[in-house]
Amino acid sequence: MGNRILAACGAIIYSEISNRQLVIDWRDNTYCHDNINSFPLFFNCPKTASVESIPDSKSVYPEIWIDKLNQSFGGLRKDLSISDQSMSVELSRTNYESEILVFCAYTHKINQMRQLFHGKFDYLAKMDDRTIIKQVLNSHLSLKPEIVQSIEDFRSSYFGVNTLGVHVRYTDMKIPLDKLITNTKKINKNNKFNSIFLSTDSQEVVEKFQQEFPNIITTTKWFPPSGERMHQNWDQCPDCVQNEKH
Repeated sequence: MGNRILAACGAIIYSEISNRQLVIDWRDNTYCHDNINSFPLFFNCPKTASVESIPDSKSVYPEIWIDKLNQSFGGLRKDLSISDQSMSVELSRTNYESEILVFCAYTHKINQMRQLFHGKFDYLAKMDDRTIIKQVLNSHLSLKPEIVQSIEDFRSSYFGVNTLGVHVRYTDMKIPLDKLITNTKKINKNNKFNSIFLSTDSQEVVEKFQQEFPNIITTTKWFPPSGERMHQNWDQCPDCVQNEKH
């Protein structure tokens, strides 16, 4: 989801510069089944309109999306065997005549927009990408209140005064787990943490950390079968929305 958030930040900036209505469409069933747009289930973003507001128009760019706006980025790419670049508008200009522009990306594409940072947006030219993303997140994108509350409830219930956080992505991107455990032991020994919060997509990682550390804290969630990738097997998860919140 981090990649999607970055892309959403880029789309928010571009919609302001181009003075276009923004719609963030996550109906690809990755985080929610039944073609429901999962974005508003996780985030508040006052600048966005509902996917139901997308007009029934053939004035769409790139034209590959004409009559296909209800399809997902990944699904359409697979069906037509086309490249990512041919499916997305370039953010380097704003003078598109089409009524609907489709932006698909795995990141924010701020570099494409930098030549547009002038006039009322010249303040952006003085910022690096990280600062711009931080500003967008602080100004336009926030977690739903119930998610914020669940995070606070978990923190207050389980975190000690001094808690170490460890993030391990392991089902699709293997990291040297033994080295991480060794480094975690060193940090834990030097700082005497009350607890270690482990965030991971792998049941195997949870079990290994629990064997090494008596003070492990982790959230309860669905894990994919051993050897399968969590990020590509959401169709097996009984409740994708709840699992992503955890």
